[in-house]
Amino acid sequence: MCQLDASLQSSYASHLATGTSLPLAFSSFVTQTQRSEGPAQTLVLARSFTRLKGMFVTWFKANDASGLRNKTNYLYHHHGPGACTHAADSLEVQMQLGAKKYPEYAMSSLAEFYYRLRLAVGAHFGDVPINVLPQEFRSAKNMVAVDLEKAASGPAGGVSFSGISSRAGELLTIDYKGFGVADADAALSTTPTQSFISLNVDAIIEIKHRWLLGH
Repeated sequence: MCQLDASLQSSYASHLATGTSLPLAFSSFVTQTQRSEGPAQTLVLARSFTRLKGMFVTWFKANDASGLRNKTNYLYHHHGPGACTHAADSLEVQMQLGAKKYPEYAMSSLAEFYYRLRLAVGAHFGDVPINVLPQEFRSAKNMVAVDLEKAASGPAGGVSFSGISSRAGELLTIDYKGFGVADADAALSTTPTQSFISLNVDAIIEIKHRWLLGH
């Protein structure tokens, strides 16, 4: 619980009592999950945000009878932990908002996925590491990300509200293909069973007397 100083609280109350608003800017994540269907799919999200900063997608495959691998610690990629091979590096992903595609050409390799993940978390320009080994990234710690900010930001801070606006009602879609090989036998199939999309957003809450308005 956060408790304000009495004089500060009185100042806020007086400000709101005059009919004016108190805007509060914040950064947050919005997460949505969908069932995955085969090696290719279009994930659709109908959401609007003041500024969309980044998109992160992970997949899960329910193939562990022990239960040790779950949706929180198993970020699935069909390549596997062995030596990197071009044939297994087949996943392609691209995001689209309205008529605009991000990136312009679909991401199509583990190396590019890792590069764009570092951009999205603000770790590419500087000495901030990502604690994921290459063999982990291509097996159980994979994450696809797109950085949508116009000005760089990172763990130490940066420019807020430099993402893209999605308040005009444009449909946001994420297309992927080449994700494993489907098989009627679940034990032989290498396609994911569930996807998780997390959107990093900058937003504003406007506080007025007796009500809140989110932007």
